[in-house]
Amino acid sequence: MVNLEYLKRSKDEIKKSMKIFNSLNQNNISNMLFHMQNSMLYLVDSIYGKHADVVNDYALIKEKMQNFLDNDFFENYFLIHNMSRKEIKFISPKNLTIIGKKPYQLNKNYFKELIIKLITYFNNVYLKVENNGI
Repeated sequence: MVNLEYLKRSKDEIKKSMKIFNSLNQNNISNMLFHMQNSMLYLVDSIYGKHADVVNDYALIKEKMQNFLDNDFFENYFLIHNMSRKEIKFISPKNLTIIGKKPYQLNKNYFKELIIKLITYFNNVYLKVENNGI
């Protein structure tokens, strides 16, 4: 049974991410990543029916999520998780650099695409819940 309270929290975190993205800068990018990651965790929790430890129970959780989430969900989760632990510098209003062993540059719109992906994940779960009465 899907936990609707966690599903609602996931939606709220997506809204916060999008709001931050609309004024994204050096000072708030880590907050945006935090809300994106929270949205994904709440989505997993909603399907799992309780709080799930994605890192330590990954295999069990991934198996349970197969019918609800796209195959790239966990890949994107760990990508966001890893980016949230890195230093990020804006090099122009539209481009930024992720600092790490191998620094790389991203266009700001990359994050918009990730947020759209979060919305897609949420909508897919919501539709399955609505259509199947889960």
